[in-house]
Amino acid sequence: MFNIQYGIMGQGRWTTSLMIGEWAIESKKIGVIFLILIGVCSLFVFGVREFEKQDLSKYEYWIVDTEITDYEFIENGRMITVDWHSKKEVNQQVSVLDKKPKFGSPGRITGRRFLVSYAARFKAKSAWNEVRDDFPILEQNYPDKGEYWKINVYDTKGEKLDKKVLDVFKITRNYNENYYPAFILNKYSIDSIDGKEYLTISLRKKEDTITDVRDESKLLKRLIDLETGKIVDIDPNNQKKSSPKIGLGSIDSFSQLFKDHDFSVRDNGIHFWKLGDNTKQWLLNRKYPKSMEIISKNPETSYIYKLAPDDDLQTSIDMIKLVFPEGTNIFKDITIPAASSKDGQAHLVQSEEEFLQYYKSNAE
Repeated sequence: MFNIQYGIMGQGRWTTSLMIGEWAIESKKIGVIFLILIGVCSLFVFGVREFEKQDLSKYEYWIVDTEITDYEFIENGRMITVDWHSKKEVNQQVSVLDKKPKFGSPGRITGRRFLVSYAARFKAKSAWNEVRDDFPILEQNYPDKGEYWKINVYDTKGEKLDKKVLDVFKITRNYNENYYPAFILNKYSIDSIDGKEYLTISLRKKEDTITDVRDESKLLKRLIDLETGKIVDIDPNNQKKSSPKIGLGSIDSFSQLFKDHDFSVRDNGIHFWKLGDNTKQWLLNRKYPKSMEIISKNPETSYIYKLAPDDDLQTSIDMIKLVFPEGTNIFKDITIPAASSKDGQAHLVQSEEEFLQYYKSNAE
């Protein structure tokens, strides 16, 4: 009886050992297969990245495509808070490049109604050494495969933000197929002419060769109508142009005040370098918490823009007050220079009433 039981138990142990051995062998096989799959996948990913890198390395000039990712209209549509960010896809493309390409400015300029940014990607050109403001001289009005030159146009009409994208090559051909696009001349602001807003573009005839990029005799300047998205046959040199401005930054006392509080005022925008400890006390935080959130998340890429006409001094004042604690007297010890005063004399003022009494705006 004992021997039979022992035999059965021994057989069971042998069977169990056999099963464990087979399982171990299968596990090793699965492990090997798994490692092979990981290796194949890694090689595939590496190969894809190398192919992508080689493909993208053809492009030696970029304006990184920048878009508005968040915004809020404030003060009854007289201003807008925005956050600009470069597109993730374009950032990823640029990040894989071994050789650093040439970069141009994305623009990020505004008018009373429109906001604009630029985007471009070009291969090396035969006239690559001929550049103006780091922009290559182009001899084409069609993009090569993979190239682009775009203008992102945001329309604030009706306190909405509608976006359209203009293809610079296409709008040039639509204007005149015998011209190449050369440059867009607006770096800091949008031009306003008779209540409409434009960008200025330089064009040149196909048969003309530029030997000196400073020579503008062979360039034809025309306007891009931001409402229609078309180049119009208007010579900007013969037009009275204006652009929205906050204006107060030209007064040294205000300029120093802004610098002391880590922001700058340029044209019609407020831009922040960093945020101090008193932002919770800002008037903006109480009145427009979403705008405060936009700026707090990304102060370096956030702006507050003035959309009202440049002669609207009250909007400029209201705008500055938003980024100070409520009740702050921003006019204390402000010196109005003689060139900016109504009576041609310098004045040290202590209040808003005094400031308005003596300050002469650009419209006066």
